[in-house]
Amino acid sequence: MYRHLTYKKVHILIALLLTPIAVVLAINAPVTLAGIQVQNRFNQLSNSSSGAKSIYNIGFKYTNNSTPIGSVLIQFCDNGSLIGTPCTFPTGMNISSAVLSAQTGNTGYTISSLNSGQILLTRNPVAPSNSQSTYKFNNITNPTSPGEYWMRIQTFSSSDGSGPYVEQGGDAFSINSAFVITSIVPPYLTFCGGVTVTNLNCGSAAGDQISFGNFSDQSSSAATSQFVVATNAGFGYNVSIHGDTMTSGNFTIPAQTTPAPSRVGTSQFGINVVANSVPKTGQDPQGRGIGLPTSNYDTSNFYTYRDGDPIVSSSTASDFNEFTTTYLVNVSTNQAEGVYATTLNYICLANF
Repeated sequence: MYRHLTYKKVHILIALLLTPIAVVLAINAPVTLAGIQVQNRFNQLSNSSSGAKSIYNIGFKYTNNSTPIGSVLIQFCDNGSLIGTPCTFPTGMNISSAVLSAQTGNTGYTISSLNSGQILLTRNPVAPSNSQSTYKFNNITNPTSPGEYWMRIQTFSSSDGSGPYVEQGGDAFSINSAFVITSIVPPYLTFCGGVTVTNLNCGSAAGDQISFGNFSDQSSSAATSQFVVATNAGFGYNVSIHGDTMTSGNFTIPAQTTPAPSRVGTSQFGINVVANSVPKTGQDPQGRGIGLPTSNYDTSNFYTYRDGDPIVSSSTASDFNEFTTTYLVNVSTNQAEGVYATTLNYICLANF
């Protein structure tokens, strides 16, 4: 039996709520954080006086132990450690005569080039161990002005520093014979959403309402929205969804509380965060980050919805990911007539 149900527009209002955990969060920060950072970074100088010849003992620990590493790029900057932003080589600093005099931990490197304030180390690509590694460089001339300077580190699978980097990190060092400076990279969380977000760019987020139009007991109705997440929080992040199923007064379209396929002719409301073929909609996570949908929302063509469920998470610092939420609605022949709507809140929490 076919019954065409005629309704007015149905709105899903996507309210984006960002909740920090006792930290200052920088929203819409540049897309610069790598999926994994090198840890335990330091730069020990044998002489921190301005303009002096010094030995630079640079150390860090590789975190990604499954990807072969063939080169390490070290940059010296006077304007910050953030990868992806311009790097200005400190005035008076000279690395043209630098010599790699010792190395520990992950070894086998030689200096490939010393250009534009950069030291490029190279070797035959091999997966690194997680032991602390150090690289000692002789004959480096310090910047001529006392103050704070920055070091940037990137690792590459290639042996010539080409292609995307695998890990990254930064550190500060002081040129001043009277004191030693330490620093930290401030924590941040970037989270945004809309009906569409283009190219992982929060500035492109657009739309906060979705209309399904008229429902029918003969076919499914589906729509999508998107959100983008990145953080340098050491223990990653969680994104949860909050709100009721679709309602019209006292009438409801039942939420699918366990993952199940679309059932045309049966009233149900559910979501997932992957690409689907029944109906054909949605997409898998995009970007360089390591965030993934949680277990109830990661199976193609299966949908569920429970108020407060975590739908996406990362266990460690993560580069930018774009996630697409698919909303599925089916109605039965005896679903009560009405204008059905809901407001859904997305909450992103960083785990610092």
